[in-house]
Amino acid sequence: MSTRIRNARKSTWLLGSLFACLLSSTVLASPWVDISDSRTRHNLEWLNDSGVFSVPLTTWPILWADVHAALGSVTREQRRFLSTLQIQALEELEFELRRHTANGIKTSITLAGSNSRDGLRTRDDGSLEKGSISTDLQWDGDFLAVGLSPSIETDPGDDTFQIRYDGSFVAAVAGPVVLGAGAFDRWWGPGNYTSLILSNSARPVKSVFARNREAFSFETPWLSWLGRMQILGFVGMLEDDRVIPDARVTGMRLVVQPIPSLEIGFSRAMMWGGEDRDNGFKAFWKSLLAQDENTEGGAGNQLGGFDARYKFLLADRFASALYFQAIGEDEAGILPTEYLVQFGAQTQWALPSGTSFLKVYAEVMDTTAGALRGQDFNVAYNHSIYQSGYRFRDRSLGATTDNDSRAFLVGMNWQAQDGKQADLVLGQLDLNRDDTGLNPLSPGAQELLMFQASYSDYVFGGRGRLGIRWLSEEPVSQIVEWEQAAIEASWEYRF
Repeated sequence: MSTRIRNARKSTWLLGSLFACLLSSTVLASPWVDISDSRTRHNLEWLNDSGVFSVPLTTWPILWADVHAALGSVTREQRRFLSTLQIQALEELEFELRRHTANGIKTSITLAGSNSRDGLRTRDDGSLEKGSISTDLQWDGDFLAVGLSPSIETDPGDDTFQIRYDGSFVAAVAGPVVLGAGAFDRWWGPGNYTSLILSNSARPVKSVFARNREAFSFETPWLSWLGRMQILGFVGMLEDDRVIPDARVTGMRLVVQPIPSLEIGFSRAMMWGGEDRDNGFKAFWKSLLAQDENTEGGAGNQLGGFDARYKFLLADRFASALYFQAIGEDEAGILPTEYLVQFGAQTQWALPSGTSFLKVYAEVMDTTAGALRGQDFNVAYNHSIYQSGYRFRDRSLGATTDNDSRAFLVGMNWQAQDGKQADLVLGQLDLNRDDTGLNPLSPGAQELLMFQASYSDYVFGGRGRLGIRWLSEEPVSQIVEWEQAAIEASWEYRF
């Protein structure tokens, strides 16, 4: 099939999905908090973990509707007992809520540049390329929210520059459900550095999606014990240039909160369809039920697992959390097995000045299938039929280190009332431990020490960020020109 026909099919599929979403809209729900908005994320974590309010934190992007509900739960009486720093965090969130949910047009422009591409992209990182100029145009009305994010990026490969639309979307509400389409980053799981099943390691996949408008709970005694819940899912189409062009990818997630301090998530992702394969609803349904597309003949690629995040106050001062994630690459019966694992802990506290708080976390992960008992190399994110694997444009949709890797990381975030912010990450990385070529990021084994630091503040009316990245050795990769040391800078201006 020619590339032109495939592209026409893809455009028709996406336009039809967009039109369906438009017809379904009845009342506009406010858009979401972007994954890369680290300041808002840290404010949410600080207030959530210190017990000021409760908000779901493991499924990004987070809808502003959930933030609105959390802020609305804080009474005037409660505010009297909060610290100046907590009040400041509340006011920042309220300001961002008003800006993002107000009807009309919101516009911003971002300039970013670096001497190297980013081989290990994390949640706080921006462009994957050396340089970019991007504009975010967002319109919110009574029935729709539309975002258009064109960007010009330099050095994307063989071309001198390329125009992309990552971050663009259309969203609408049908009763309690948000429907939409677009290409934006997702993050499923409690990890600070990466997620094992869905992160922003790769470029966002064009998809249609549905999710509940805000966390809800059942009133019946049979289900009320589950507490507040979130249900969401998407269906996307992968790129043409892969072993099976235009393969579909579906993601589904359920989050429950049986007690205010505990958040438990169940995630599943599956690859199915594609060129010369059944792309109809029947194939999708059988894959959903782990039939046909998950048999030797159908051979769908499936991952699934669970995660949990437990928050608590340590010594009445330290807002803390423990978390883990386990994602299975294969299934036994209908349950995942051959788990990839991640464990982490974090704590936050106000500094003596009372004008800033500090967050510190430690995280360890192993992306080898069967990491907890035995090891099965070259299985995670790979598949015998879908040989391009659980990847988009060669980069893992899950962990940024791709498969068969171990990492131990320690990170810090400092955030002040006046807008200043600093981040630091130290890591020991053991990439592609079995030294074979089934990890596109690292074709051979590499043991690296990593250092990343950044500082951001308001400058020239916008928000500027300056960062450095350093590795102990020159990295070798099949998919990215990746320098041992890099300096990066960005500046965002809101109109």
